[in-house]
Amino acid sequence: MEAARSISTRIDRRSFLKMGGALGGSLVGLSLLGCQPAAPAPPTAKKEAVTAKSGGTALYNEVGWLPFFVGEKKGYFAEVGIKHDFIEFKGGAESSRALEVGETHYNVLAISPTVNAYVKGAPFRIIASTRQAAGSILYVVPPASPIKSLKDIRGKSVSFSSPGALTDFFARASVKAGGYAPADVKLVPVGAGADSWIGARSGIIDVAWVPEGLGRTLEFKGEARVVWSSLDVVKDWQDLVVTTNENVTRSQPEVLRGLCAGLQRAHDFIAANAREAAKIWVEYAPDVDPKVADNIIQALPRSNWTAKLSPEGIKVAEEGMREMGLVKERVPWDKIIDQQFLPENLRIDISKLTA
Repeated sequence: MEAARSISTRIDRRSFLKMGGALGGSLVGLSLLGCQPAAPAPPTAKKEAVTAKSGGTALYNEVGWLPFFVGEKKGYFAEVGIKHDFIEFKGGAESSRALEVGETHYNVLAISPTVNAYVKGAPFRIIASTRQAAGSILYVVPPASPIKSLKDIRGKSVSFSSPGALTDFFARASVKAGGYAPADVKLVPVGAGADSWIGARSGIIDVAWVPEGLGRTLEFKGEARVVWSSLDVVKDWQDLVVTTNENVTRSQPEVLRGLCAGLQRAHDFIAANAREAAKIWVEYAPDVDPKVADNIIQALPRSNWTAKLSPEGIKVAEEGMREMGLVKERVPWDKIIDQQFLPENLRIDISKLTA
């Protein structure tokens, strides 16, 4: 744990807002990186590191963040002059808002809140993938619950984090996969995965959404039972993406280029060294059991570990957003996706998404 803290400082959102207030809001609207003196780079770094603030939902229990942790631990980001401070948010909407107002430089977001914010005017740009597979969300119940499968959720309550978030999409997809109409199941917004589990454990809700790391750990300890996963209800999916603000693409392109290069190196490392990557994950997420972390990473296909976006997964995501009423017209992917920071061999043909 101490090793992780020395590599990446954990900052909660309330503390960050207080810090921003003390500075008179000077972070917003200015060049986001390099606006304050950077700490000295470690001896092995090739250049002095600037601090990049990045955040998301279920940050430490979500395997989609693993490339960031590996990149920090192995020094891939330090070599390109980046040191991360991570901020955990309660839901996709809160994370999107933080990115929009300049609290963070880039966040790991699901496709749906990214597009939802964009159509409402947020200057967002998707620059890379951190996870393609859809198996990042588990639906759990206390061991004694009578709910054994999706067929048992009629008349029950199923949680999600916040409207328009990835968890919202998968909750709706779960109802459909169970063969029910929306009115047959009560969908309840509860915030973060830890709060969701507390609600189920206390009997406030029947089925809790939790990030995979937390869910498998609860299952391993015998404290919860996994009923289904997001992978059971959606096969092709672009799960999590690195989203930044257009202001950052203009003012700090070299940082984003370094970020993408570091991410791909981390992806390559995970694909080739799954067990060592699992050990790095639990340094940052001590609540995730080492055996659980190892099992999760081993179960993911090697093809998942890439900064390249998934055209098939993006198409399915757009269909889901249309079902949720988040978009009524075709999503302008050519305007939202900015691949200039990715190596050319990792870029996709966006024209096929907008045809």
